[in-house]
Amino acid sequence: MSDLEVLDNVELVPDVPQAPDPFEWLWKLHHNRKVGEKILLPLRGIWNGCMPYKEENLNEECCLVFNNVSVEFFEPGLLKKWKRKYGIKLVLYMLDVRDSYYAKGARIAMKYIPFDRIYTFYQLDAENYGFQYFDCYYSKIKTAAGGTLGNTEHLSGSGGIQQDLYFWGTDAGRRAAIESAVARVQELGYRTKTGICFTDEKSSPMEGVIYNQPKEYDEVISDVMESEVLLDIVGDYSKGVSLRYYESFAYGKKLISNNPLVKKMRGYDPGRILYFDDPKEIDRDFFECKPVTEYDGCFSPVKWVQELTCFFEKNKI
Repeated sequence: MSDLEVLDNVELVPDVPQAPDPFEWLWKLHHNRKVGEKILLPLRGIWNGCMPYKEENLNEECCLVFNNVSVEFFEPGLLKKWKRKYGIKLVLYMLDVRDSYYAKGARIAMKYIPFDRIYTFYQLDAENYGFQYFDCYYSKIKTAAGGTLGNTEHLSGSGGIQQDLYFWGTDAGRRAAIESAVARVQELGYRTKTGICFTDEKSSPMEGVIYNQPKEYDEVISDVMESEVLLDIVGDYSKGVSLRYYESFAYGKKLISNNPLVKKMRGYDPGRILYFDDPKEIDRDFFECKPVTEYDGCFSPVKWVQELTCFFEKNKI
């Protein structure tokens, strides 16, 4: 969400309420998910003083935005009180699918908090649960100098294209599909850089693939910038479209994916995004074509805030 720092009317709050160390056990009891699914325990109001907002700054122009993880740390009773007393707006953005482990706290929050708007990155959740689908949530990674990584800048400082195809991620039941796609690209004579993490590297390791060496995200983006094409493979638990889709646009790269949802995404162009069902469908023509890859910021969360603002103004909320 770092793109939002350029907006005068948006403040990114890095902290969530924290209970004092001696009372952490009580906080965990009050926020037990199994209990919360059935009832909110009494006396949770004792945590209201931990909220990272000053009540005197609240008014009907304020909109508090939570994601599906952060919302667990905020007391529903206090948010309802503030909404009633000051007319604040409450918005939830689901960055994980509604039925995932990471959204369990959000599912509880939905029962008790009167959200004005619930957004999701996942089209099926929007259809099934009445959420608002909006896919703008990618900001370019910031450099140490405070700028953002562009199409020709490299975190590693090495510069230049080092590989034609790049993949680095977890196994998650997709190792065979990853190796098959990489093998096809190598067969075509192109350079690959591949890392598969949290897998059994002793199980028929593939030459040229690095196993069980996780990377920090800025390292991954450094590699992305040194690649012509990114590889995106759907895993056992994959839902929606992965960050690879957004990275390919933001950093001016082409994408090869076996996720059929990419064909429904905004910006999809078969000249820069190759969907395949069989690795044999990966061909030289795609690698040799030079589509326009300039990024216009179409997936920036700034676009989302603009949409949200228009919604509130149009509906006089």
